Amino acid sequence: MAKVTVRLKVGAVNTLRLQMRTGMLSDLGKSSSREVVAMM
Repeated sequence: MAKVTVRLKVGAVNTLRLQMRTGMLSDLGKSSSREVVAMM
């Protein structure tokens, strides 16, 4: 069970990273640099 939980955690982190990247790219496209700086 431990391995399964670790895999789920890693998958969640990867998805969060992808969402952050896409979100930052879309924000940059909208020229809302303030939100990007706040996120970082």
